[in-house]
Amino acid sequence: MGYVISFHQLRVLTRGWRVSAAVTLIAFLTAFNPSLHGQSGNSSQSASTPKAANTSSPAIFVTVFPQNVSLFVGRPQQFTSHVFLSTNSAVTWAVNGVNGGNATSGTIDFTGLYTPPSQVPAKPGIIITATSQADPTKLATVSARVVAQVTVTPPSDSLHVGESAQLSATVLGVTNTLVTWAVSGVTGGNTTVGLISPTGLYIAPVAVPRPGMLTVTATSVADPTEPGVAGLKIYGAKMLTLYPASVDVLEGGKINFQYHTNVYYRSTQNSYKPIVRWIVNGVAGGNSTVGTITAFGQYLAPLAQQTVTVTAESAVDPAYTATATVRVGQVAGQKAAASLIDTMTKVRPYDVITGATTINLAAAAQEYADWQVLVTGVSEDLTGVDVAVSDFRDSRGNTISQSNATIYLEKYLNIANPSRLHGSDTGEWPEPLIPKVDPFVHETRNAFPFNVNRISPAYRKIPITTGGASINSGIGDGTASSSGVYTGTAQERFDIIVDGPGAVGAATFKWSTDGGVTFRGLRVPTSINPISLSDGVRVSFRPGGVVGVLDFNTGDTFWIHAGPLRNQPVWIDLYVPQATPSGDYTGNVTVSQAGKPPAILPVNLHVYTFTLPATSSMRSLFEMSWTTLTQAHYLLGFGPQTQVLGELYGTACLINRITCGSPPFGPIYSYNSNGTIASADYRAYDAALSPLANGTATPHGETLTSIKMGSMGTNETKQFFSIQDLLAHLASKGWRTRLLDYSSNEPHYPADFVALMKRASLVRSVDNSLRTLATTGISNFNFTTVGYISRYVASWMALGLKDYQRGPSASLPAFYQKRLAQGDELWWYDSCVTHGCSGNGGTPFMDNYPALIADTSAVMNRVWGLMTLVPYGAAGMFYYDTTYAFSQYYRMAQPRIDAWDSIYYYGGNGDGTFFYPGRPANIGGTTHIPIESLRLKHIRDAMVDAEYGLKLIAQGDRAFLETNVLNLASDIFTYDGDPAAWIALRKTLGQKIK
Repeated sequence: MGYVISFHQLRVLTRGWRVSAAVTLIAFLTAFNPSLHGQSGNSSQSASTPKAANTSSPAIFVTVFPQNVSLFVGRPQQFTSHVFLSTNSAVTWAVNGVNGGNATSGTIDFTGLYTPPSQVPAKPGIIITATSQADPTKLATVSARVVAQVTVTPPSDSLHVGESAQLSATVLGVTNTLVTWAVSGVTGGNTTVGLISPTGLYIAPVAVPRPGMLTVTATSVADPTEPGVAGLKIYGAKMLTLYPASVDVLEGGKINFQYHTNVYYRSTQNSYKPIVRWIVNGVAGGNSTVGTITAFGQYLAPLAQQTVTVTAESAVDPAYTATATVRVGQVAGQKAAASLIDTMTKVRPYDVITGATTINLAAAAQEYADWQVLVTGVSEDLTGVDVAVSDFRDSRGNTISQSNATIYLEKYLNIANPSRLHGSDTGEWPEPLIPKVDPFVHETRNAFPFNVNRISPAYRKIPITTGGASINSGIGDGTASSSGVYTGTAQERFDIIVDGPGAVGAATFKWSTDGGVTFRGLRVPTSINPISLSDGVRVSFRPGGVVGVLDFNTGDTFWIHAGPLRNQPVWIDLYVPQATPSGDYTGNVTVSQAGKPPAILPVNLHVYTFTLPATSSMRSLFEMSWTTLTQAHYLLGFGPQTQVLGELYGTACLINRITCGSPPFGPIYSYNSNGTIASADYRAYDAALSPLANGTATPHGETLTSIKMGSMGTNETKQFFSIQDLLAHLASKGWRTRLLDYSSNEPHYPADFVALMKRASLVRSVDNSLRTLATTGISNFNFTTVGYISRYVASWMALGLKDYQRGPSASLPAFYQKRLAQGDELWWYDSCVTHGCSGNGGTPFMDNYPALIADTSAVMNRVWGLMTLVPYGAAGMFYYDTTYAFSQYYRMAQPRIDAWDSIYYYGGNGDGTFFYPGRPANIGGTTHIPIESLRLKHIRDAMVDAEYGLKLIAQGDRAFLETNVLNLASDIFTYDGDPAAWIALRKTLGQKIK
């Protein structure tokens, strides 16, 4: 009936990988019980073994939030009440015993919105009371304090060493408006953090202070309770550099340059003007002879060999320039077919890259050492290419077995719509990683051996909406294929566009090699037989198989890429087991191909003396719905495969050091008439959660760092007692400290914040220590979430604001310091804002921001790891989804858009998608598995970067960490784009760890 599970999914697997028949049976049964599908349930017909019935009749009780907060003169504060065990939730609000309050102590309306008095009262401590209208003997009180509001202007600024800024303070609520100024806790500042005068004139120090971001406070002399806060970013001496500084490119090829500068407009100017201007051989923007360069730094090489100079000139101060040398079309001699490179470089098929015959790596125990094998066909195609890894041995006879290595083919994904202007590009990008032998069920897949053809496959260009999403509207179901042997000398893209609809043979096409400016061969009939285009490239067509859908519709477009060389990268992960002795190990990578002798490439690995924890020390939550897994793999909304796939995907996340989502199998509760718990069944919940929470399903005992609480119960009383029961259950399992409530997703409007406060206060009514998380920042203008949210999750662009463009910000790290000191946490996340949520992200607004998208550099995918600690001090990482394209595929009518064809959603390639459905039909083998993305590996390595930083902090070397990170990164959009610099930094940190 659609819920068949294969033997391969039930079998007991080696190395701790197991899915028990009992667990699978529970999962199977839930498919037929709707109350088991979600994290709530009211069914009394469950198969649970209920607890003893709760026959007591607890009385009505009331809770009020927030607790122990400061109430700023001139700023309203929303209080929230809950009345449990009553159908009447109405309360009467009072301030200091006066219903509705008064002008002296402040007023409060029927919704709980408190308005402070205009002056701090003589007795600033007040009591807010909420009294149940259903039972006036039941009430709750919270203590609060009316305080002067001190506001610092501007709330943020960015300065270079030695520069000055004038700050001012406004004080409301007291007659004495004098303030005392301090910098990072030092009254008047000092030569290390900078000096500030009694009038607020700040002078930056002559060297960048650690961690590069400072907190300036203005404390009211009359009421020192709540100082006003401003954040300052201090940059080093002005500079501008360019990456790459020297590069080769094919004729007709492209290079994305990244600038690194701290020469910005002053923060108070709010300028969206360009930061740099681009020049080629002295010509602004270049020309067709020397090559052109866009306003966002993408260079298009001409069709003639030459060497040119690309210059980036500061648009803020033209005295600062940087140059790069570009050699066009000068690929010298017969390049080695096989070489080794680092993993901080993304290899595109027609990049001119020089690898090495050996590589030196370093890793800790319980870390994955990783590198790439670069296989390149220059002026020839390669066939039958295979890659193998040997054991690694040291001089003392210690061995790291080759069984710890996973070899992945980096499959290319065609990008038809770039995510953003700066750093992105159309064409092929390495993205899905298909393992030679998968690390989950250890089956051999079909990725190896492989061929390297200088002519790419024919890719369908997937249409998109104006809102930035892949769609299947109007496309046919037919496909195209490429063939031939390339004879051209330049990099080319062949656009094949259907100009007459119909079946194969009846449909016609036209084609272009200049992006559709001009066309050749108009109205050429499609054929299953290859049709010659030019330079040895041929195209053929195949019919689709969807009833009622044409093979080809007018406008259907296919891209074929070609060039005189083609790269095929291979990614290798080598897990260093926990018990591995430190020292220097050597192994080999062997690259074989048909008709040629194998290439043997040495790999040197230094194993450090320290060991990483198997589970990430930095908590995370990357959302993932288990039901989307069955949707993408089996086109089923739900089934017994959900449990199997959920465990496999959850494991894939954990071995990449992130926690993904939660099982769809929630606790099942039945309730007494008053809303208390009558019985609770946790069997399906535990069966789904235990293998990942306890690490019994993962290869090295990796465990979840976060457990997301679902929505339980149909009213607040049922929710309260359900959460209470759940907490007790999780405590018995040892999982309690990992629980969090995702209380709100990106609230924007007043109603969103009211809902956030209602949910968070209900959760914390059960246990005030329970972590409540919301993807929102903190600011002087939105203090309503203080006391409600304990994990602030700010986006990279909010926490690392380009305030010189959008103006001074009250959401920078300085504004979190007091909350963090009181036990709250700061997490952060990458949102679609870093690349543009509905199309190409504009420049310079989004320039240089990291982004977890496919079509950007490895540095941009990874650089955030260390910056989590320095300079931002975040404690965790959040992301809204990991399999978004899976659900879109399931919801579409045929012909569906598979993740293998496009992951373009919310204006970004890979926004919300970090996996590909590993169906046997796609990857070989017999078992469905997750296919990891290249970006997932960069996320893992970023988390390891942070792990190194945490070890340095733990051993007392925070200053060393901060100094070395600040040498490369001032903030999240001001950092060195050179991969070699970040590789060197990682080694510097590793060598310091004891």
